[in-house]
Parts: sequence; structure tokens; C-alpha cells
Amino acid sequence: MPYITVKKDSKLPVRLYYEDWGEGKPIIFIHGWPVSHEMWEYQLAQLPQQGFRCIAYDRRGFGQSDKPWDGYDYTTLANDLKALLDELDLASCLPSLRNVIGLWRSPEQVGSSACWAARQATLTDIYLFGEAGLFGARRIATDGSPALIKPGPHGAPRELPGSSIAGDILLTPRGTLGLRGPMVPVAAYAPHPPPSDSLIAPPPRDFVDTDYAARLDRSTGAINITAPPSGIMAVGGYRFLAQDLQEWARRLGQGALLTALPDRLSGHRLAGRAQDNARARDALAELGLNPLMVEAFRDRSGAT
Repeated sequence: MPYITVKKDSKLPVRLYYEDWGEGKPIIFIHGWPVSHEMWEYQLAQLPQQGFRCIAYDRRGFGQSDKPWDGYDYTTLANDLKALLDELDLASCLPSLRNVIGLWRSPEQVGSSACWAARQATLTDIYLFGEAGLFGARRIATDGSPALIKPGPHGAPRELPGSSIAGDILLTPRGTLGLRGPMVPVAAYAPHPPPSDSLIAPPPRDFVDTDYAARLDRSTGAINITAPPSGIMAVGGYRFLAQDLQEWARRLGQGALLTALPDRLSGHRLAGRAQDNARARDALAELGLNPLMVEAFRDRSGAT
């Protein structure tokens, strides 16, 4: 099985597992939290047959790679990727990079993100609001700062006059961000009608309230997303109610804990503790609960 070993300063070396399939133009697959390179198994099976070289690796802490206690900051993770590119002699391909897409599962963090300094490649920020919807905005400012998101209809491409309308962004009376458009499932998030003595039903709401707190910047006219929904923990592509996590922890017995900790990459990450972590994992898995809840009780005592 192919591994590369990365070592920085005086820290212990960390082995990263990777797979390299096919020949041709390289495509590098980077998995999300908390899965492994196996999430790309269908792409790795098909794309090499179409003339692409496909490389997928397990980030540190996941899959078949080593699982150290530290090194999960942006700089170290980026250095891990660079080490893989150097090992496979792919660093020379980077000057031809033209477009990068960044998926933000915590869209309230985009405004405080670092500027994009790579002049040869454009960066498009994808704002993901759980299951409610998403939208993208390409960074076009000369300093590489995130694009201003203004209320109203938005075309695709956003900066092209006369482009097709992809959706509508608005600020709700509750001070939260609302989305409207053909790709937004309004019916799935329709609120219960308020009690009323009127015989005439109120008109249906034509937008989805994401529940993300937002405000309008008076100087720029842009919408600033300030906080995630209260009581909802975004973990990767899933969202959990805080009260549900507390209830499942209670069911696991005295001393059990299941909570969501802040995580820069995925919004939050689940962390669990029980008198017997292995039994807790088995119990949650047998009930068919979300794998993220099961893996929260993963025993890390054998970490490298």
C-alpha cells in the first residue's frame, strides 16, 4: 500500500495513505470530515478509463493514514498536500491551475477569511446553508477579498450583465438570510401557519429562511452573515439539534457526553465520551443513527 511520510521540525513523522490510478491529466481528490479517500470510489473507478490520472489520499487523522493528536491546522494540512504533490512530481502542474472552488459549510466565516493571493487562479466561494440551499460568488477584487453579497436577484455568472437569474438573496424581517429561486425547496421548509380567525388563508411564503443571522452593511449595501442558526450544529453536510445530542447522550447512561465542538473546516465536529466508548459506538450503530454520531465515540488511545 502506498504511503508518504511527512515530518516537520521535531514532530513525529506522519504517514499518509494515498492511491494513484490511471494516466493523463491529474485530478486530486480531497475528502471531507470524517470520511476517507473511499468516498471517491466511483470517480476512481470511472475517470481513469476516460484518460485521467486520479489521486486520492487520506488526510491525517482519517482512513489508513496516521492519527496524531496535533497538526490539524490549515498550514499543516496544506503542507501535507504539498508533500503529496512533491512525492508524485505534480507540483509542476500548479502554474496551470486556473479555477479553485471553496465550499464553506460555515458561511458565516467567509467574511473573515484570508484574501486569495494566487493571481493566476480565480477563487469562487460556495456558501452552503445546510440542506436549505447554496449560492456562489467569485472573488474579483484586486486584493483577493471575498465578493460583496448584495440582496436581490443574482445571475450566473454573477458579474455578467444580462445573465440568467439563478436565485434571489434577501434579508428577512427576523434579521436572517432568506433564499429564493428555482433550486430552493420552499415546500420542504414551509413554516406552520400562525393561528388566525380569518377565513382567508395567508399567501404562501416564496422563500426559505436559512435561520442564519445576517445584517445589512450600510456603507456597502452588502449582506453580512454573522452567526449560524441558534441551537443547530452544522457538522460537515449535516445539521444536528443541540437538544437531540443531549438526549442521545442521556440515553447512553450516566457520565456520557455527546456535544459539538467548533471546527474551522467543517463548522463543528462531534465529540463523545462514555464509560465504554466501544459499547456506545455499537449501540448507536445498531440503532442506525448518523455515522458522525457513531464516530464521535472513536477511541483515539492508539493514535500515533
